[in-house]
Amino acid sequence: ADVSTSASLALKHLCCQCPEEMSHFADKLVAIVNSGSDDLKSPERLDILEGLAEVIATQAPENAIQAMQHVSALSVNYLLSIQASSPQQVQQTCYALDCLVVLLRYGGHRDKTFPHPMIPVIQNVWS
Repeated sequence: ADVSTSASLALKHLCCQCPEEMSHFADKLVAIVNSGSDDLKSPERLDILEGLAEVIATQAPENAIQAMQHVSALSVNYLLSIQASSPQQVQQTCYALDCLVVLLRYGGHRDKTFPHPMIPVIQNVWS
């Protein structure tokens, strides 16, 4: 595997194993995931996003909702604006949906008495 793949997997595992400690780097992780750099491929971004979702899941519910809205904004805005017709647009649409799936799957609050922090984001998409 190349360096970027190894690095993204390492970040994901750090986030999954030490989410409270990695919460100090959440803004940097968001910047990496949302960067327009071609250095990271979609699977690598999704690995980092999975780790970030685990970090967000440890936050207080109000903070988790705000963080989910922030980290999902690019995907949500893209999905709200598309009229997928070209192969590239279809590929971008699939990536945006993959991002939301990762946040939904791994970003649920550890305390299950709190609602999932992605609920307001999804409500925004379908409102």
